[in-house]
Amino acid sequence: MARNDAVEAQEQTGPSGRRSAEALTPDERGRAYRADGITVYFNGRKCTHSGVCLRGLPLVFDTRRRPWIRADLDTPANIAARIDLCPSGALSYELREPGT
Repeated sequence: MARNDAVEAQEQTGPSGRRSAEALTPDERGRAYRADGITVYFNGRKCTHSGVCLRGLPLVFDTRRRPWIRADLDTPANIAARIDLCPSGALSYELREPGT
């Protein structure tokens, strides 16, 4: 990887070391679930079904419900912290100013 490519890749990673949602293409992001202050993206093709999201925030992530992601049921900070633990990278997010 050239130096410029390495610098660009480092700038695009989030706290977990994965690429931020802003750096992903719409196809890589997957389906969007919006709430005030956050948009959660889920890419089912990447999911390894570890259950980290379900066990950590069962009110937000509930596969028995449609839609199964309800980003309005917790704070953007709590949701982002849980998504950062997703081992597959199937979940990503964009934080926004509340009201936008």
